[in-house]
Amino acid sequence: MAEETTVMLVDDHPLFREGLKSVIAADPSFKVVAEAGDANAALEAMEPVAPAMVITDISMPGLDGTGLTVEIKKRWPGVMVLVVSMYADVNHLGAAFKAGADAYIIKESAAERLLAGMNRVLAGEKYIDPAMSSALADDMAAGGRGAEGGYDLLTRREQQIMRLVVEGFEVAEIAERCFISPKTVENHRSRIMKKLGFKKEAQLVRYAARIGIIDMDVWRE
Repeated sequence: MAEETTVMLVDDHPLFREGLKSVIAADPSFKVVAEAGDANAALEAMEPVAPAMVITDISMPGLDGTGLTVEIKKRWPGVMVLVVSMYADVNHLGAAFKAGADAYIIKESAAERLLAGMNRVLAGEKYIDPAMSSALADDMAAGGRGAEGGYDLLTRREQQIMRLVVEGFEVAEIAERCFISPKTVENHRSRIMKKLGFKKEAQLVRYAARIGIIDMDVWRE
């Protein structure tokens, strides 16, 4: 019998983790050996559990999935990382692969495509969810700029601050979440607006909705 590939699941929604476990259980060559609700818990579990593969959400409180991917690849370069995301846009896709991810799968199609992605990665290949084909084609038609290209100009910290700003968090809340001073948050915010060419926060919010960082309908509620 072939050796099982051990897997850690990282997602802040327990029900979604249960769904992933059900999908993975259909292939006896994979075994879920650990779960974590956030990136910090996942990093703490890496050493004692030593999974061969990590499947992580991209949007989580604190350190996000791309940040977790960077840490894993830096400290355990042989570990395979698959990102499962609700965002079907090239900016998140590009950020995931720049961080070192081996696969990018859309949450909506995870039930159908997760095992395919896991097996492709196990075979040494990169895997992109076929559901991304339309977004990739649109990006290529636009010259490969990726939703105006501006988001990729931001540093990882600026991207984190931008997400919190457009999600409606106050400066003090952002400072507390990111362990920085309110003044530093304001400085990051000013640089973000300058890099993207915006004068008003409403423009930033509309841009974030356009590139898939926030759901405008949910944001309005």
